[in-house]
Amino acid sequence: MPQRFVLPPIPADQRTPLVEALLGIIEMQAERIQRQDEQIELLKEEIRLLKGLNKRPRFKPSGMDEKTDADQGASGENTPDTKRPGSDKRSKTAQLVIHEDKVIPPSGRIPPGSRFKGYRDVIVQELEIRSAGRSMRCSAPSRMIFMPRKTKCSRPDWPPHAA
Repeated sequence: MPQRFVLPPIPADQRTPLVEALLGIIEMQAERIQRQDEQIELLKEEIRLLKGLNKRPRFKPSGMDEKTDADQGASGENTPDTKRPGSDKRSKTAQLVIHEDKVIPPSGRIPPGSRFKGYRDVIVQELEIRSAGRSMRCSAPSRMIFMPRKTKCSRPDWPPHAA
């Protein structure tokens, strides 16, 4: 629906009989246009029905504003009791033990005219899985030494630390 045109206020000393007549004509035209808009909508709905198309959906007000107003306190702000569970945020890396600090230089050539804007600290959590060979000594009277058996490997560069 088009919005209704609102005329600016006219002072009493400028309201001549001609101005009053024109204001009356404008008011009649506005009412007539409003009736025509309503009639056009009814005719469009009838055409949709005759063509077998769906009717125009009727939207109901959501009521979301009313629920929001009820949830807010007198000051309009949410009270601490209305926060959702789990909404308290905490630093997940505060309890993390840092095993190694590493400074990573920029990769590649730095373009001329670049400016240094500071460092950015990043915490990376890794899971290290590595193989460790151990020799064990038994305190048995025979004084036997248990060592892991060496096996042949098809890759000459494996394990990487073997030399």
